[in-house]
Formats: sequence, C-alpha cells, structure tokens
Amino acid sequence: MLEEIYHQKSTIESLRYGPLGIYPDELAQYYFSNGYSTKHMQSRFGPLSQFNKWLINSNKTSQDLDCQLFDEFIALQLETKKCFVSSGASFLFKKLIELLVRDGIVQPISEPEFWNAGIVTLLSEYRMYLIREKGLALTSVKRLSNLARTLVIYLNASTIQKLGKIKVDMIHRYIMDCGKRYSSKHVQLIASCARCFFKYLFRRGIILTDLAVSIPSLKAYRAAHLPEYLEQNQLTKLLESCDQQSAAGSRNYAVLLLLARVGLRASEVINLTLQDIDWHCGEFCIKGKGGQRSIMPLPSDVGESISNYVIHYRPEVKNSHVFLSTRAPFQQLNNPSSVSTIVRRQLAIAGIETTSKGAHLLRYTVATNCMRNHGSLYEACELLRHFSIDTTATYAKVDFERLSELAMAWPISQEVINV
Repeated sequence: MLEEIYHQKSTIESLRYGPLGIYPDELAQYYFSNGYSTKHMQSRFGPLSQFNKWLINSNKTSQDLDCQLFDEFIALQLETKKCFVSSGASFLFKKLIELLVRDGIVQPISEPEFWNAGIVTLLSEYRMYLIREKGLALTSVKRLSNLARTLVIYLNASTIQKLGKIKVDMIHRYIMDCGKRYSSKHVQLIASCARCFFKYLFRRGIILTDLAVSIPSLKAYRAAHLPEYLEQNQLTKLLESCDQQSAAGSRNYAVLLLLARVGLRASEVINLTLQDIDWHCGEFCIKGKGGQRSIMPLPSDVGESISNYVIHYRPEVKNSHVFLSTRAPFQQLNNPSSVSTIVRRQLAIAGIETTSKGAHLLRYTVATNCMRNHGSLYEACELLRHFSIDTTATYAKVDFERLSELAMAWPISQEVINV
C-alpha cells in the first residue's frame, strides 16, 4: 500500500523496515479503505515519515516505542518548526498507538493516579449493567456512565471504601453546584443519573444505605408547552432546500424524509444499516430505545430518496450503515447530534425560523399531523413507537378542533346581552 503513496523506494523501505515495521502499511490500508485520496494520504504520512527518520537517527527500536516517545517527538517538531503537526497527523499517530497497544508493544494510557483499580473495574461493571440488565441504548449508557464518572471525581472517591462513606449532603452539594452551571433540564438529568448510580451501589452492597431515595426530584412541569412543529408549507420548503445533485444534499434529503415521514429518532437514523431494509417487501427494521425492534412500512418517496443516495452518492466502503460522512474517513455519523446538525443547517438554508432546531422537531411534526388529521392517540403511539400512551398524550393539545368539542359554553350574563 505504501507504493500508492510514495514513489521513492528508499522512503518506502525506510518506513517498512524501520522501527515502525509493518504498521505504516497497515495504516495506509486503513486510510485507503476509508476513502482517503492519495494526495490526502501524502500530507498525512509526511509527519509519520519524519517520525520514522527521527527514530532511526536516535537509534530507537520497536522496543523503545511508548506514548511518551510520541509526545517527545511532537514537542520537538513544534519547537524546531521542522514539521507541521496538523490535527490529521495527530489522528494518524493516535491510530498508530492503537495498533501498537493492540499488539501489546505499547502499554495503554492508564487513568490518572486518582483512580484506584477497584473504581475503574466498578465503573466498567456499571456500564455492563446498564447494557445487559437495563437494556439501554448505547447513547444512554455513555451518558449515564460519564455522569457517574464525573460524580465519583467530584466526591473524591478514589477507592471503593471511600464510596461507602459518601453522605447525602455531599450528593446534594454536587447537584446544587451543577445547578449554578447548567440548565434546570440538564440538572434534572444529572439527578436522575445519580439516583441510578446509587441504586446500583446499594444493590452491590458497596453502600449500606439506599442514598437514591434521598436525591430530590427537581420540579418539572410536564407538557407545560405546546410541542413545536412545522406547517406543511414549511416542511415542503425545508425538503426543497436540499441539493439532491450532491452527496451531502442527497444524504440530507433522505435523512429529512425519514424524520418527517416516518418519525424516526436521530439515533434510529444513524443506526440504520443496509441490511435493515427489505426492498422487495417495502419494509425496514428500526432499532429503537431499549433494544426494541420494529418492522415499519417504507414509504415509496422515502425509499426512492435512500436508493438515490446509496446508488449514486454513498461512498463505496465496507461500512454497512446507510448514512455516512461526506468526507474521509467515510464512517457512520458520529452520534445523534450529527442528525440534529443536518436539520439545523437545512432550516437555516431554507430560511425557516423555529425555537426548536433539532431532529425531534420533525418527529413532533409527524405526531402533530397525525393528531390534526383525526388520528387517534393509539395510532400516534404506534407510529412513534412509544412505550406508554401517556408520552403520546402531549400531542393531543394541538388538535384544537376536537379539543373545542370538550370546551364548556361560557355563561353570558343578562347585562352583557342587554348591552
């Protein structure tokens, strides 16, 4: 693979038979398989070639490789300005370290000294508990485990024994401190995550008192506002703003249709794979919350938009996810916020002003249209794949026509009539 990047045999031999061994070839294979061009590869492999020369001139062998050596090289290059270490080159070095760690040549970067081995194991087991027993989606698992880690750091619980000595007032102080920095909605989430974590600790016997019951539920007025949605003319304008003759526009159009016609969540869009679509039956499988799988009909216009993107614009890579990034490396969209970014940018291009700008805006639109077109709550619940109809009930507020039938007549006094 190195022959496709370099023409000089000396450079290739230096990389291939130097201290880095087979790894430059493996890195080249990785980059090419992810759609990088030769020109792009040359710019990224420049610092790698410099690093290899530095190793040779310093009489370093593969046995000397470690993370500190990489840091030393980058610091030296920045100091002498002999080689510009771009973010792309930093990513390449990170990928190289991953390969070296995989083969046991380099030891993985350990947690800070703060961490005790027991704490690291506990957090890992907590993550597996969320996946296996709670059945949460990976995005929820990541959020809960990250907040648990932040909580442990705040409480300075460097050992299992210190976790067992945590008091209620320490948790309350943590939540109050969060209230000074975050929105009330985010603090609600933090409190909920803290309850989940302390329930787990109590279940494991690490704490002797169930502290979860002492964590307050912050005030939240459910369904206090009408769900925001797009009118039909706004939705049409949004879809027409996509340039379907380009890779990004074709992908964005298909994504928007999935959100606006089928009511998918952002996480369901990014997890959709080519194998999930049954083109012959006109159906597709949706991987929803809590491992829920649903077979839904694929509307013809949505199917046409996906097939147009896949056939003409989707990069030819081994990744089976339907929607990929438009720039190398061609990978699955990072997280649900990537889908919300697509919606937000298309709203700006279409010139549509809304308070809500994320992917859920279109899911709200699907639910609202269902209710306003005389659909029942049960139909909307089934369409949105809600676990409880109480979650769907909030959309009943937008069906003004049927709500007016429930309104009582306002009594008019005789004095008003005489006037």
